[in-house]
Amino acid sequence: MVAETIKKVQEAEGKADSIAKECRQQCTDMVDQAKKDALQLKEARLQEAKEKAGAAMEASKKEAEKFMESVDADIQKEIAALKTLAAGKEAQATEAVIKALF
Repeated sequence: MVAETIKKVQEAEGKADSIAKECRQQCTDMVDQAKKDALQLKEARLQEAKEKAGAAMEASKKEAEKFMESVDADIQKEIAALKTLAAGKEAQATEAVIKALF
């Protein structure tokens, strides 16, 4: 009877060891999976941030180009106005020189 009890205790200890090993393996697997999930999430967030930054940069670039076009148009208008003014002054100067000569 004592031998039978010892045998049952040994069997129970063996089962307990087996269960403990299985639990440790499950814990290791869960930690590994959590690390993989965290890495994937990190990569996804990084990619998302890169895409948002790229879109913001592109929008800023387009806005800057639009501003430069507007400034260029204003400059061209001012140049045309100055040319017109200069042409009028040139005509007046020519007329004044001709009057002075005659």
